[in-house]
Amino acid sequence: MGRPSTGMPPLGAFAALAIAVLTAAPGCRPDLPDPPDPGEPTPTVGCEENGPVTLTRTAADSTLVAPAWVEVCTLCPSDSFDVSFADAEGTALDSVTAWARGTGCAVAMTTAPVPADGLDVTYRVTAGERSGDVTLDVPVSAEERGPDPEGLDGATFTLEWPFARSRHPHEGNPLLVDPADGPSLLVSFGAPDGDGLRPVTAGVTVTGGGEQDLCEPTHAWGAARLDTRQLGARLDAGASIPQPTPIPVLEGALQGRLNETGEGLFDVALIGVIDLAALEPALGPVADVCADLVDLDGVSACAPCTAPADGADESQRCITAVWEWAAAARADEPLQPVDADALPPDCNREH
Repeated sequence: MGRPSTGMPPLGAFAALAIAVLTAAPGCRPDLPDPPDPGEPTPTVGCEENGPVTLTRTAADSTLVAPAWVEVCTLCPSDSFDVSFADAEGTALDSVTAWARGTGCAVAMTTAPVPADGLDVTYRVTAGERSGDVTLDVPVSAEERGPDPEGLDGATFTLEWPFARSRHPHEGNPLLVDPADGPSLLVSFGAPDGDGLRPVTAGVTVTGGGEQDLCEPTHAWGAARLDTRQLGARLDAGASIPQPTPIPVLEGALQGRLNETGEGLFDVALIGVIDLAALEPALGPVADVCADLVDLDGVSACAPCTAPADGADESQRCITAVWEWAAAARADEPLQPVDADALPPDCNREH
């Protein structure tokens, strides 16, 4: 991830982030403070009204070699984050942005395939009357891109939950069955339509096996586009992540990179904004779930359901889930559609 574009001479990393992003209310620009003395203790930074907007993160907290998602966090709660993506030529790209850790972070990912020549990302952070911009470059490994593989219609990939890394929330995800014992996620990409969009469908494997569980309904996710082996998709409102209790998604995004043969999917990232109110019958009251999802700093993973660019509402009942897989193998058989209202007669479980 590139360094924030600040137009300032290099300072200590924390000092640069603390002072470079904020643009004060209209008026004269104040003189820049001196760099901190490394021999002196770091002063306490509070969240007083009209204090500086201090960035604590400008790169995705990712385990992937080339993550397609980005993340920005502020030391104190913010009023809004506006995140935009563009290719190297400045063409705007569709994206999904969501709150995380209350209103202290925003995560975002383009729903278009990440361009082979990289991404330009711009954040506008607002707190009260103060705002500032950060511009980042997201590099791409060009050697990993190339012509799209053939024979991808119906290609299904197995995303194994035991190998998933939950980047948000870090505190453990109450939405999933035990990943060590539960089924894996199957994601299928259908044949492209006239606009090049491939329908994306999700299902699950049988517990402890790799074949599809035909007693669990499949779920339509939306449509993906493929470009130089990169797949990007937006999850439609109402899409669900298959589980014994399906997880409804308000919105989401999926990215992954195919290898040369199309037999493997790499650097997979899945983002979903989930309204906990819809899961109260399974998880219990939202307030209790949010009280359990508190990190070591005492900050809950629960956040507003509104788009960060539109500001924050008072609900704090959504969580933004971010999962990563370094690699996913292609399944032996394509995913078969399973209708919840027409399960095979030998399915004895309730759905």
